[in-house]
Amino acid sequence: MSYTFEQLRPEDARGFYSCQSWVYGGREFEGDLPRDSRGETHWAVKEGSRVVCCTDVIPYQFLVRGRAVPSGGVASVGTVAEARRTGAATIMMEGVVRAHSVLGFGLSCLYPYRETYYSRFGYATCGWRWQIHAPAARIPQIKPELPVRRIEADEAPALLNPVYDEFTRSLSGCHRRDEESWHARFGQRAPGIYVVGDPIEAYLWAKVEGFWGDVNVGEMAWATGRGYRGLLSLLAGMTSNQNSATWIEPPDSPYLSHFLDQGVTATLHRPTMYRITDLRVALSGLTAEEEFSFKVHDPLVPANDGVFRLGPEGLEEGGSPCFSCEISSLTQAFLGQPSLKTLALNGQIQVLNTSDFDKACAALPAQQAVCMEFF
Repeated sequence: MSYTFEQLRPEDARGFYSCQSWVYGGREFEGDLPRDSRGETHWAVKEGSRVVCCTDVIPYQFLVRGRAVPSGGVASVGTVAEARRTGAATIMMEGVVRAHSVLGFGLSCLYPYRETYYSRFGYATCGWRWQIHAPAARIPQIKPELPVRRIEADEAPALLNPVYDEFTRSLSGCHRRDEESWHARFGQRAPGIYVVGDPIEAYLWAKVEGFWGDVNVGEMAWATGRGYRGLLSLLAGMTSNQNSATWIEPPDSPYLSHFLDQGVTATLHRPTMYRITDLRVALSGLTAEEEFSFKVHDPLVPANDGVFRLGPEGLEEGGSPCFSCEISSLTQAFLGQPSLKTLALNGQIQVLNTSDFDKACAALPAQQAVCMEFF
């Protein structure tokens, strides 16, 4: 079999939809490739002129250590049945990784169907998020400290952004949202959006259908502790005629730390994987008070392979490395969960110079990582 990897053109739309429809169902041919305000691109492996494997790459600005990194979200990866186990998907993923640097993306993110598969292409699991499912009777009855009101979707981006910015300030892997990003998160059918406080200190949006079901929270974020408590109070009220509520929290979940009760479940929810695709773009603007060098191995992107130095002036090439690692481990250390120090303890990186390695750990401390986007 002879396969080629390429970016799809408008005339490839029917083949794209055919592949996507077989894998996911429900994507009917619409006469053109999917388009949205985010500027997604479409990539595929072809056998001749036939699309046998395809994916979307959605532009994002993922925040890492206070800086927005131009990034790509790899979505809707699919391979037709007859092309599976033929190497088509491998060709596509290798091509997509390399295409990120052409697109100007320093970082890539995806939701894996299997983590072990995507680790072959340098992706690594970074951080996590908890999905908490609580019976209505186990949601704490907290006296409200702040007013609550419902807002409309068209006014939400401007009102929610300050809380979201504060909420994500200490997190890696979250997208720096603009107005279009907010509406993409709300979906085609806007949910009920509620804010806590005036000025606003927390928000959530949720969909409730009928009685005695589940309150499904699409997103919740808070800038203060009392804002978070206000969200729990709101959830208690929303579940007064429901059976339960389900919501998402980051790794340091306040609920699990302070409000956990019998009958509540917390599970890892759709872990995300990241990959540095262009080291210079990803680390652009990152500095270290004390200079150190490191060696990284990247078999798919030769420009990322080598010895690099990070210091007060930023990233440069060369030096005597204090540690050596694969691009996947460097990605984890960059986002901060697991941290560089943890990776060393687990034997995922090789420490070559202990004193300089301490400088590296100071420059890349542990930080929570979580993705708040769904694609």
